[in-house]
Amino acid sequence: MKYTLSFWDTLIRTAGFAYLVLPTTVRAQSCTPSTTTSGNCTRGRFANLGVVIDRIGVVGTEQCYWDGPPPIDPAVTLPAYNIPRGSCALIARHPTQSWRFGLILPPANQYKRRFFAAGNGGFNGGINWPDLSFAPHYGAAVVGTDTGHNSSDAGSGPQDGMQWAVDATKRTNWAYQAMDGAVHFGKILTNAYYGTSLEIKRSYYSGCSTGGRQGLKHIQRHANDADKMDGVIITAPAWNLKEMLPNHMAAAIANLHRQADGTITTTPILQRPQWINLTAAAFTICDGKVEGSSSINYNPDGDRVISIDDCFSGNETAYSESLRTVAPGLTDEQRAAAVAIYKGLVVAVNGTSTTVFPGPPPGGEADWSFTLGPGLEATFDQGLAQYWLADARGGTPWAVNNWDKIYKDGLTGKEWVYRESTRAGSTISEPTADDFAAMTNYGGKLMLYHGTADGVIPVASSNRLHQEITNVKAEGDWFRYFQIPGMHHCSWWPNGALNVPYIDLSFPPWYIATATQPLYLGSPKGYGVPSRDNPPDPAYDGIQAMIDWVENPAATPPASLIATAFNGTTTVVRTRKLCPYPQKAALTGSDINDSSSWTCTTV
Repeated sequence: MKYTLSFWDTLIRTAGFAYLVLPTTVRAQSCTPSTTTSGNCTRGRFANLGVVIDRIGVVGTEQCYWDGPPPIDPAVTLPAYNIPRGSCALIARHPTQSWRFGLILPPANQYKRRFFAAGNGGFNGGINWPDLSFAPHYGAAVVGTDTGHNSSDAGSGPQDGMQWAVDATKRTNWAYQAMDGAVHFGKILTNAYYGTSLEIKRSYYSGCSTGGRQGLKHIQRHANDADKMDGVIITAPAWNLKEMLPNHMAAAIANLHRQADGTITTTPILQRPQWINLTAAAFTICDGKVEGSSSINYNPDGDRVISIDDCFSGNETAYSESLRTVAPGLTDEQRAAAVAIYKGLVVAVNGTSTTVFPGPPPGGEADWSFTLGPGLEATFDQGLAQYWLADARGGTPWAVNNWDKIYKDGLTGKEWVYRESTRAGSTISEPTADDFAAMTNYGGKLMLYHGTADGVIPVASSNRLHQEITNVKAEGDWFRYFQIPGMHHCSWWPNGALNVPYIDLSFPPWYIATATQPLYLGSPKGYGVPSRDNPPDPAYDGIQAMIDWVENPAATPPASLIATAFNGTTTVVRTRKLCPYPQKAALTGSDINDSSSWTCTTV
């Protein structure tokens, strides 16, 4: 099948703009949060519990809640929505620290003694209100934090991008302290609200990207205290910051035009039209390749699996020549920039050139809007060195042209950034496999998901995480990892998932109702799998699958999940099995669009 430029243009153009397709009742301008208090939903109920209540109200007919649109919360353009009427919603802050949190408490007759924490995204500051929408429908109170600052990755304000990270306290808040505090006090306030007869029985966490890292970090710090989580659902985690952040910086710099004398400019080489061409080229080059390597992706025809690794395999010369043939509109400079981004972060380790963090797969270029899009260039090409590593610089100015030149301690800028980022990662004390395995001491469960077309955090990163964990502790009955073929970062297949015009309905199934997914689907309910949400079906719903795994004494780890692709927000186009890694789904029946035709097999 041939894919036209207009098809790929639509795909890229809509990347990241799910807000545009949400129902009017969900949009920011429609939400006026309640300030009506009654019953237990009063400031007095939460007095002397260690936090200050900034705002509180009983949710009424508006069924939404948040602290306001930009500039109040620069990164948060949507509220929590479809909250059950009669819920108590509040915003609280620590009296001596800078972090805040939002808490939603469903009516007592809908509460099932469950507690959820929801993670954040990127470096953004602000409470992730949309991802607080789902939990009350599973009978849970839910908390989310602002990570200790208000900012937007793509904004131009004094705290936007990574400018806030020059403050060591804010770095610590973002890394773990704000989430720790939100969970700790969120649990205290929840128990105070419902009373001793309805104290929390089970605790859960759900988050993607930065939210995934926050969840893993919480496991590390709270495997042996009252703030531990019984079930943790992680998608595409940014767990390896010390190498991931320099990789994003390297990609952003690779995408900047250089003058003849090597001076790096601020002019991007690859922009949306080139991303479109690269995505179309990837499917042309890779279609029909032999499957079987670790990085897999469904082709647009939806009828078989292709392997991106078989197309690229680190052979940049061969792939560049293939691009020359199938995408003649790309210049030599554009092809070179693309291949450099695909390669990932390459640095000298003990004198040997080594790929220390994988690059994004060909075919995932729609996700480049998250790191290379308008307004983000300064965040990702200079933010790490300029702000996060400001203490390490010790007053030595940073400019992007230091990247290839001797900068400090006899190292080039690239080498110095990698070294200092590694040290900074150690300071943050990134979670390790030993930390995760500690969950087994109290019967905790961990589910990890990652889309194979993720162009922000490549699936190979989670493959490595899975390997490190299982090297320490076998999966047994506590850990499962599912790759989602064709899914991009956290949620989506860009065209169908965003409910925009498309030409063939061939997109792969990706929806399992976990972090960010109801929002990107444009679901007016904000939770669950449409047509399978009353009650939630654990075969299709990743949240309910975790709840059943934790709470049913006879439950075994999920042997598979069923992902769904929708036409719009409710019409099912196809379903397909997701298999625990390293298994994969094999077509054993006659209908490629029906999950019953797919069987999990061992590779």
